[in-house]
Amino acid sequence: MAVRGLGLVDVVGCPHFSADQRRPSGAASIAARRRRTILGLDDCAALVVVDDEYRIMSAREGSGVHLVDPSGEMRGLAPGSSFHAAQDPWHLAIRMPGPLF
Repeated sequence: MAVRGLGLVDVVGCPHFSADQRRPSGAASIAARRRRTILGLDDCAALVVVDDEYRIMSAREGSGVHLVDPSGEMRGLAPGSSFHAAQDPWHLAIRMPGPLF
């Protein structure tokens, strides 16, 4: 099922990433087909965006965020990781359109 998001992060989202063994290979297939990065969020994990900085948060040990690029390479960020958009290792292209509320 595909659902359009707010468009703040230029990736395709995949929630419950580690809940199903098929999701990583399915994400790699979608990333290659759409030529887009997949943002896989484990249960109880989030990518938090504040201004031009983002970090990984988790409410459960072992949960994190996984990025699958169009070549199929998978990289992960552990909870507590944070970085500035200028040093974004995955070029997520954070776009903040202005106040949401």
